Amino acid sequence: HMYRRAWHTGLKTTYYLRTLQASNIEKSTIDIKKEVRGVAGGKKEYTQAEQQACSIDAMINGGECEACQ
Repeated sequence: HMYRRAWHTGLKTTYYLRTLQASNIEKSTIDIKKEVRGVAGGKKEYTQAEQQACSIDAMINGGECEACQ
Protein backbone atom coordinates (compact mmCIF):
# COMPACT_ATOMS: atom_id res chain seq x y z
CA HIS A 1 0.00 0.00 0.00
CA MET A 2 2.81 2.40 0.88
CA TYR A 3 4.65 1.79 -2.42
CA ARG A 4 1.52 2.31 -4.50
CA ARG A 5 0.80 5.60 -2.74
CA ALA A 6 4.39 6.72 -3.33
CA TRP A 7 4.01 5.88 -7.03
CA HIS A 8 0.71 7.77 -7.32
CA THR A 9 2.15 10.86 -5.63
CA GLY A 10 5.14 10.84 -7.97
CA LEU A 11 7.83 9.91 -5.48
CA LYS A 12 11.02 9.20 -7.42
CA THR A 13 12.53 6.64 -5.06
CA THR A 14 11.30 4.33 -2.32
CA TYR A 15 14.78 3.62 -1.00
CA TYR A 16 14.09 5.03 2.47
CA LEU A 17 10.71 3.29 2.76
CA ARG A 18 12.23 -0.14 3.34
CA THR A 19 11.34 -1.76 6.65
CA LEU A 20 14.42 -3.95 7.12
CA GLN A 21 17.78 -2.47 7.92
CA ALA A 22 20.82 -3.12 5.75
CA SER A 23 22.70 -5.21 8.31
CA ASN A 24 25.35 -6.84 6.11
CA ILE A 25 26.98 -3.72 4.72
CA GLU A 26 30.50 -4.21 3.37
CA LYS A 27 33.07 -2.05 5.13
CA SER A 28 34.90 0.42 2.94
CA THR A 29 37.89 0.77 5.26
CA ILE A 30 40.29 -1.89 6.49
CA ASP A 31 41.73 -2.09 9.99
CA ILE A 32 45.48 -2.37 9.44
CA LYS A 33 46.04 -3.83 12.92
CA LYS A 34 43.85 -6.80 12.03
CA GLU A 35 45.69 -7.31 8.74
CA VAL A 36 49.11 -7.44 10.43
CA ARG A 37 48.00 -9.57 13.39
CA GLY A 38 50.02 -12.76 13.79
CA VAL A 39 52.90 -11.58 11.63
CA ALA A 40 55.90 -10.23 13.55
CA GLY A 41 56.74 -6.68 12.54
CA GLY A 42 54.38 -6.75 9.57
CA LYS A 43 56.79 -8.85 7.48
CA LYS A 44 55.27 -11.81 5.67
CA GLU A 45 56.44 -15.25 6.69
CA TYR A 46 56.70 -17.59 3.72
CA THR A 47 55.95 -21.30 3.67
CA GLN A 48 58.59 -23.79 2.55
CA ALA A 49 56.95 -24.12 -0.87
CA GLU A 50 56.87 -20.33 -1.32
CA GLN A 51 60.54 -20.03 -0.38
CA GLN A 52 61.49 -22.68 -2.93
CA ALA A 53 59.45 -20.92 -5.61
CA CYS A 54 61.39 -17.66 -5.14
CA SER A 55 64.32 -16.96 -7.38
CA ILE A 56 67.65 -17.78 -5.75
CA ASP A 57 69.22 -14.50 -6.87
CA ALA A 58 66.54 -12.44 -5.11
CA MET A 59 66.87 -14.45 -1.91
CA ILE A 60 70.69 -14.09 -1.88
CA ASN A 61 70.45 -10.32 -2.25
CA GLY A 62 67.93 -10.07 0.58
CA GLY A 63 65.11 -8.96 -1.69
CA GLU A 64 61.89 -10.56 -2.75
CA CYS A 65 61.08 -12.08 -6.08
CA GLU A 66 58.34 -10.47 -8.16
CA ALA A 67 55.87 -13.25 -7.31
CA CYS A 68 56.21 -12.64 -3.55
CA GLN A 69 55.50 -8.92 -3.66
